[in-house]
Formats: sequence, C-alpha cells, structure tokens
Amino acid sequence: MIKMRYNTNLVVAIIQTLLCIASIVVISLKSSDKNNLLISSRTLQVNNSITTYGSYDSNTIIGLLIAFTAVTAFFHYSYTFGWFGYNKMIQRKNNSLRWIEYSITATIMIIVICFCSGTVELNAQVLIAVMIASCMILGDVVEKTLGTRVATICTIVGWLLLIGAWSIIIKNYEFAAHGFDVPNCPDKEIKPPSFVAYLVIILVLFYSSFGFVQLYQLFRPKTSYKKIDNTYAYLSALSKTALVVIILYGVLARSQKLDPCLEQENYELDSSIVNVPIL
Repeated sequence: MIKMRYNTNLVVAIIQTLLCIASIVVISLKSSDKNNLLISSRTLQVNNSITTYGSYDSNTIIGLLIAFTAVTAFFHYSYTFGWFGYNKMIQRKNNSLRWIEYSITATIMIIVICFCSGTVELNAQVLIAVMIASCMILGDVVEKTLGTRVATICTIVGWLLLIGAWSIIIKNYEFAAHGFDVPNCPDKEIKPPSFVAYLVIILVLFYSSFGFVQLYQLFRPKTSYKKIDNTYAYLSALSKTALVVIILYGVLARSQKLDPCLEQENYELDSSIVNVPIL
C-alpha cells in the first residue's frame, strides 16, 4: 500500500511538471494579438452599456498557472520521497502538508477563475481568496479533530465559505455573460470568452468533490487514510489539469484584442470610456 501511495504521488508530480512546462511553452508560442482577454462585470454596466471595461494580461494568467503547477509538483515530489515528515503524518491520519499545498494552489486557481469569469473587483477577489484559503485551513482542522464537535462545526463553516465564494463568481459570470454594448462602437459587445462557461462548471464540480471526500471521511472515520490520501491526489491532478488545459486552449484559440473597436478606422475612444487593465 505504501508503494502504491508513492507511485500515485509521483504520477501526479510528473503530470504537474509537464503542465508547468507546457504553460511556459505557450507563453513563447502565442501571438502578441492574443495577449489580452476582455472581461466585464456588474460595476461596469450603465444602461446596458459600459463606461469602463476590464482586461487581463494572459501572460500573467499563464504565469499563475506555472506557479500553482510548480507548487503542486514540489509537494507531490515531497510526498513521494517522504520529505517533511510525510510518512508520520500519514500514520497520524492527518496530512497537514496537503492542506498547506491546497491553501496556496486552490487560492491561486480561484483567482485565475475570477479574472476569467467577470469578477474583476479587487475587493471581491481578495474576499474570495481569503474564503478559499480559510476553507483549506479548516480542512486541516477537521482531520486533526475527527470524531469531535469541532470537526463537524469546521466542516459546516468550510462548506459555507466554499458556497459563498462560488456564489459570487457564478453571479458575476451570469451577469457578465449577457454581454455589454460598447458606446460609439456599433455591433460590438464585451463578454467573457465562451470557454469560461466550461471552466466555471468543471471547477465548481471539482472544488465540491474535495468537500465530499472530507464528508465521507467525517462520517466514516475508520476508512483507510491511505485511500483518502490517494483520492485527494487524484482529484488534485484532475482539477488542476482541467484548469490548465482549458485556460491554455482559451488563450491560444479564443482570445480577443484588447480594444474591440481597434480595427475600425478613425475610431476615437469616447472620454467616458476608460480601459481598466486588471493586471
């Protein structure tokens, strides 16, 4: 069983290393006109038109992909080789290293999703990041206190934080997805790229799946912790692979120019319209 666990973590580490390398390659291969993607949000709407619109630099987004895949690979290599007391943690049925990893990677992932889906307000992004990081920390507390009332309360609070964070993202995406007309730019519209819908749906399911695994662990505390740890490893690999693949595809195939009216001759940007680069 120990050997199987090591192999699982090694496979995850290799997959994340390859994704990290792929993200680096994409930065060098993509064309300059696919450097920015337009987004819009609730605060940018005025009478079904916009007075400002936001954009994010896809190089920065890919940089975040590189960051969390590198962090994930590092932690899974450490699990493979038993660094930082990993084997003792498995014996104690509490892998604190995993929750430290998730508090970093899950937070970066949710910020990437915010940028793509229309949650462009800095205050909302900070709030969501804190909520997700807190949710991961509570996961560690639950494992440390299984069988007690504390574990039950932390599980409930964790789910509330998760639901609250995704509710903000989904509501903003739903609003942004309707699209906004651009003043002085006929027949042009700003809305999130089509790939974002798949990104949101898939990542909601994956984020929730981690919570369901811990619910199972809460109600079946005698379940082999090795199996629980392996399940988390599989979900981690799948969720991060899905995010990276969808984002890279979106950047390479579905990106838009920064200014939707850029190709129009003699177009003068109205003084009431201000481009707000998010990053």
